[in-house]
Amino acid sequence: MKLPLFQPDAETATRFLFFTGKGGVGKTSLSCATALKLVDAGKRVLLVSTDPASNLDEVLETKLTNAPVSVEGVPGLDALNINPVEAAASYRERLIGPMRGLLPEAALRSMEEQLSGSCTVEIAAFDEFSGLIGNAEAAKDYDHVIFDTAPTGHTLRLMSLAKAWDQFLDKNTSGTSCLGPLAGLEKQRVINEATVETLAGASATTLVLVSRPQGSALREAERTSRELRTIGVGNQCLVVNGTFETDCPEDVTAQAIQQRGLSALTAAGEFIGSMPSFIVPLRPINILGVGGLRLLLSGDAAGKCVKADESGWAPPEMECFADHRYYDGAAGQGRDYDDGQRRSGQDHGRRRHRRDARTDRFVVLDTAPTGHTLLLLDASEAYQRELERQARSSQPEEVLKLLERLRDPDFTRILLVTLPEATPVHEAAALQEDLRRARIEPFAWVINQSLLNSGSRDPLLQRREASEHPYLSEVVEKHAGRTTWLPWQSEEPIGPDALAKLASSNLQPV
Repeated sequence: MKLPLFQPDAETATRFLFFTGKGGVGKTSLSCATALKLVDAGKRVLLVSTDPASNLDEVLETKLTNAPVSVEGVPGLDALNINPVEAAASYRERLIGPMRGLLPEAALRSMEEQLSGSCTVEIAAFDEFSGLIGNAEAAKDYDHVIFDTAPTGHTLRLMSLAKAWDQFLDKNTSGTSCLGPLAGLEKQRVINEATVETLAGASATTLVLVSRPQGSALREAERTSRELRTIGVGNQCLVVNGTFETDCPEDVTAQAIQQRGLSALTAAGEFIGSMPSFIVPLRPINILGVGGLRLLLSGDAAGKCVKADESGWAPPEMECFADHRYYDGAAGQGRDYDDGQRRSGQDHGRRRHRRDARTDRFVVLDTAPTGHTLLLLDASEAYQRELERQARSSQPEEVLKLLERLRDPDFTRILLVTLPEATPVHEAAALQEDLRRARIEPFAWVINQSLLNSGSRDPLLQRREASEHPYLSEVVEKHAGRTTWLPWQSEEPIGPDALAKLASSNLQPV
């Protein structure tokens, strides 16, 4: 299946562009590279991240805030992060600030508690988002506004809130909401209505669905496309990022990667043919900084077969994922808490004195990507504070002990999963710090889809394997107490047989 290269055109691009897709498909890189293309064509561009765990700062190599910041070396490009927690804090202060000195401290603390829930956080972030779209004055200095959104579920929620919020205002009879009195929200209602209209307008908004040449990513892109059409966002295109072709016919790894991608594209042929679809070839380097971003949308970077790399780099000490048992020593219900980005390395049997208390019943939670997990954690802490304000005797034991159980390593094991690349590693490290601030210690890191020891002679894959080395070392030496790794697999691990193979002790690189 031959698809054209993704080349944004300043003459035909709509004013608003949204990049969305499954976590790890390259939304941030592509949104940044698109912004550069438009700026190079003489346009002024505002690049906005709506991800609670934004990595826009690292990719642009620019420290960002919740207000537009000029990107160094790129005149005409500004960027900002919409931070949900900061947006909620700003809203609370706007509401409560004028009352300081007029009301008792106890009353102010009560108001702050009431405005500290997940509803306030979500809606306050949405207000920041909708203000850039529905308020004509907010981004009037820019020709284009590009949104680097959080992974799919968060984006669907964000875009559907405009209609949901309007319906709530129509039906609510109490006069209050999680953002305070409804009387003060009519101005926001006008902005919401304009946001709905703009999102549905093909001349104003384009939704760029980003995927990898993988079955799961393409299926998620198709579901997202369908759900967003139901709320009126119909002007869509698809970009398949990281497509790979090799000129090394005898290279088992290279041929397997190429065939896996072709099979996924063929299976999704009907969906791909339903809208304008493009490809971006796999690149040999991590896409960081303006130089790397310019490479992303340049011509193909093919090369000839070469000998295996003999740089002399020695891999750090890591265990194979299949040899690691995350449930060893778990007590009670043995709940494993799988967070979507992970960690490992020290003596994993340090609590084996409690092994006799272990059961064969486990709960494995596969959470949404990092930003959603952070919001989940914030919600847990806010919920705990609310419970402490109420009569504890009326609450079930499991509710009262929510945070306590998350913090108990004999009850909960958190695994941080990352790819051996700069942005995923640093995002996982930041998540680990947030978890530690909540007194929750991750149990292990898992480095997924590594080309380590692949033996490939393809020059692009060799360069990609070499680019993994500093991040493998960084995880083991700087971040993780325990580290395990998973080699890249020739078949996508879907279905019981493939998953059993992935977990087997015979797991080997291709």
